[in-house]
Amino acid sequence: MALRYGMAELLIVQPGVLTYATAPPAHAPHVGQALAWAAGEEPRHEMFGDVGRREAHERITILGHAQHPERLTAPPPLGIELALSAAELLIAALAGPTRGWRSFLLRLPPVAAASLPLGIVRRRAERASARRLGVTATTAPHLRYGFSVMLPFVTATTLHRLLRGGPPPRSAWTIEAATKVVGRFNQRRAWKRAYAAALSASQD
Repeated sequence: MALRYGMAELLIVQPGVLTYATAPPAHAPHVGQALAWAAGEEPRHEMFGDVGRREAHERITILGHAQHPERLTAPPPLGIELALSAAELLIAALAGPTRGWRSFLLRLPPVAAASLPLGIVRRRAERASARRLGVTATTAPHLRYGFSVMLPFVTATTLHRLLRGGPPPRSAWTIEAATKVVGRFNQRRAWKRAYAAALSASQD
């Protein structure tokens, strides 16, 4: 079956675009150091020079989590997630494809007015879920961006358009909406998998 919207349809599944990694073991030296920094038990020194790149990023992430545990997030219950996703789909439909700057400027105020409060509601629901689950600085999954996975897709899409010539086709709002929904549930699944692994490791 031909792709109606071109290679953009392939990006709906968003393989590895945004995912979560399991938190490092709580007994790891750089984890203990991050916790000590957060508690003020040790003076901070060079953030990156004394450990590897991955350990340095993990240490900074855990430090931020330990300093602000109230900001930890987790996927909300499925019913709340479905309601939030439905509201986001309505906003995507409201935004829709625009024709020129005038159309964009006319739609911007109502879309922004709906998106900002919805973002606040989602953030509060995610933080409440983290408190309910007992997420801590040492068990919270670490966010990862899959640039290495996305780059081939973006490159292939660009080359495809260059070889075909002409302006790129305008994607329908349904494609963008599907991308958001699939991405949201991919993130939800990745977060739960990483959190379960962290809990299992902490009990060993």
